[in-house]
Amino acid sequence: MLLSSGQVSGDPGNADVAIDGAGNALAVWREVLESPPGSLRNAVWGSRYTAGGAWSARTTIDRGVENAIDPRVALNAAGVGCAAFAQVQANVLDLVTARFDGVWLSALGIETANGGADSARVALGADNAAVVAFRQADNTGSRIRAARTDATGTWVANDGLDLAAPSTGPELALTPAGTATVTWVQNASAASPTLWSSRFAGTGWSSPVLVTPDSGQMLSTVLVAADGNGDVTAVWCQRQPSGRLAVRSARLPAAAAAWTAAVTLDLGQRDAFGPQVAASADGSVFACWTDSLGIWARRWDPAGATWTPPLRLQAATAPPGALPWAAVDASGRAFVVWLQPEAPSSARYRVWSARWEAGAWGAPVELSTDPDRYVQNSPEQRPVIAMNAAGDAVLVWAERQDTPAAFGIRARVYR
Repeated sequence: MLLSSGQVSGDPGNADVAIDGAGNALAVWREVLESPPGSLRNAVWGSRYTAGGAWSARTTIDRGVENAIDPRVALNAAGVGCAAFAQVQANVLDLVTARFDGVWLSALGIETANGGADSARVALGADNAAVVAFRQADNTGSRIRAARTDATGTWVANDGLDLAAPSTGPELALTPAGTATVTWVQNASAASPTLWSSRFAGTGWSSPVLVTPDSGQMLSTVLVAADGNGDVTAVWCQRQPSGRLAVRSARLPAAAAAWTAAVTLDLGQRDAFGPQVAASADGSVFACWTDSLGIWARRWDPAGATWTPPLRLQAATAPPGALPWAAVDASGRAFVVWLQPEAPSSARYRVWSARWEAGAWGAPVELSTDPDRYVQNSPEQRPVIAMNAAGDAVLVWAERQDTPAAFGIRARVYR
């Protein structure tokens, strides 16, 4: 299903998607808008999928002035949603949110007076209260902040979390009980950035704690996911003393104040990077990443309290894939989606997926099936998938074709 205009001039990208308990979904993305006539700007667009029905016509959800970029969206089981993105106003990059409660409500700026806000991550609890983590510049450099709403969507707090600037890459996870965890990279030393986290448990944010004491250059944002037990799992890419890039992980148990010792998830033989993580209500966790052989995954088995061995998800003869994304339902069934070249050394990619069910991974399946359309290997065009507790899933990605020229955000639904 085409969600965006399909016009090459729209140059859409940065799609994100969320799904509620009934299988309804919200998709958001960035696309060029001509408004007023003769004037172009990047706008944030949204579309709603009605379970068993169709996608709504696209509509802009930003403040309607100047460029808006990098949207993210969250949707709780009851169908209340929140999108967060950065938008220029008066030459300042503001952090903006738009709430969804059956319809999109007016977009609101939530940053402090300094402006310079971006890199938003958003989550929405069962009580309809939202949390947004973001990066914002001040007179010392980029800092990590988190803002919260009450159940009505009124913003009630905007707190600084990091110890010192410059800090980058906030990520956010929310437990079913409403406890939020924010993780970030602190670059006080260019030679050895450090990974930190803070947790909110009803009264305020905890003092920042180290995710890992490991030394070495941290090369990626520290991704984070919370399971149904309230335990949090983090994954990141880290350069080892040997120079190899490794995918690492640590866990923050619900009742603990400190993270467990970090472990390496990849095989330890090649550079591994681009990790993603998703956690289930049943306590299982799926981590995925890529290396020169392709897409890999491991599962945290809550029964054995251990990670299963790494498994390559692509077919043995498939060219190595890129940009994996994971999603999981309440029973621990999961999807991993990725981009895979049409042939070795090809610049044309297609969307593939593998599904975990009944204790095993199924055979990989191609999801972008039109031979005239393809995806470019770019983070702005990566596939993103969301699942609800029942196992319904929605996938969005950016796709183009050459003849006739077209470029659009597309979606597929699994029910």
